[in-house]
Amino acid sequence: MKYRYEFQEDFEQGTVSDIELESDIAALREGYQTAVEMVQEGIFAGLNQENWTVKIFDENNRSVGRIRFSDVLRPNGLHGNFDWEGSLP
Repeated sequence: MKYRYEFQEDFEQGTVSDIELESDIAALREGYQTAVEMVQEGIFAGLNQENWTVKIFDENNRSVGRIRFSDVLRPNGLHGNFDWEGSLP
């Protein structure tokens, strides 16, 4: 299935589309890993990423979940506690 990632970074938005993954869980893991990488880059750049998010949708425009960068920034991270907005397979 194909997935779309919508990034909200303060006043900017970005979209990455047509990412082929095997499941909703794989899409959420990919979104979380991307958020972790962006947080790491942002720390070095001195960015405040507390309000940033990534929303994940499937090819049918169904919301799969949302990852808040504020959760990634916590010392213990999310550890898989995603904000589920859709049903899991």
